[in-house]
Amino acid sequence: MLRFNADIRNRLIWLDAIKGYGILLIMWSHHIDIQWEYLYIFTMAYIPIFFLASGFMIKEDVDMSKKSKRLLIPYFVYGIILFSIDQLIVMATGGELEICKITGLLYGKISFLKSYDAEHILLTPYLRPLWFLPCMFIAFVYYKLYLIAKTHSNISGYIVLTIPIIFSMICTKLPYQLPMSMDVAGVMCVLLLLGKKLKDHIFMNLSSLCMSILIFILLAYVNGENNLSVCYYGKNGVLSALLIVPISILYFLILSNVFMRSERFFVVKIFAFLGRHSLRLMCIHLFIFAIADDFLYRINLNLFIIDLPIAILSVIAIEKMVSKYKDTIPYLSYI
Repeated sequence: MLRFNADIRNRLIWLDAIKGYGILLIMWSHHIDIQWEYLYIFTMAYIPIFFLASGFMIKEDVDMSKKSKRLLIPYFVYGIILFSIDQLIVMATGGELEICKITGLLYGKISFLKSYDAEHILLTPYLRPLWFLPCMFIAFVYYKLYLIAKTHSNISGYIVLTIPIIFSMICTKLPYQLPMSMDVAGVMCVLLLLGKKLKDHIFMNLSSLCMSILIFILLAYVNGENNLSVCYYGKNGVLSALLIVPISILYFLILSNVFMRSERFFVVKIFAFLGRHSLRLMCIHLFIFAIADDFLYRINLNLFIIDLPIAILSVIAIEKMVSKYKDTIPYLSYI
């Protein structure tokens, strides 16, 4: 029987591998235009699996002070640094300072509108993936409210949990994006809770695993493509906001069992390495890709596949810097 270390504080290779698999798909989908009709089956739940993984690591309570440091500090630090570098490059190449492009960092979105064009962009495009961090923070705020209400009674807890879920469903009909992904965070909060509850139900035998794969593919096909960054859950509107929950759970269970059965293999260890650095990769990969692509274009090299190794090496460099100076500047450990 498969087992995992009972000390949840220890890193789990298979759990890190899930996050590594997710961030690799995110980077791949942001950089390479793959013309395959059913690619969305693999990418539609690559954001939710991070929330399920975070929920899996929740103990009995949530320290919101730690969550704010872990999520909001890197959000604003990376956002301000990358925006500043981008604007310096723009001015150095003869462009004008676009200070208005920092507005989206305060709003937590690239635009007020779900369907936007160049005139309505509030944020430097390289910073688009940062929406994930405030979304997770707001999801933890909802989860904390659920825990507080649950101290009075289980019913009170579930009532409090239901409010942001209904709110998320209503927001699927709005043309606007709410600040800090408050519209998406309600559904993501449910995934945090379910991730915690999966601790005792994570293992499946081979027949259950095969059945889960079939059901996952069927539900994914029914749901269709999605884009959670703009509160678009799939082609079925409000129903898709509900469907994304079982789809994400099945995806997480499938990946968990595949990686647990194969964690001794080198490729899984590579995924686990990426997973340990997934937050940094989420924050900087688009910016690194843009810089690398521009440099390769200028020297007439069509080797854009090396962008991913460059992003990984950049993260390793950041890790070395943090390790060297975190005793002097403690807040470096949060980036």
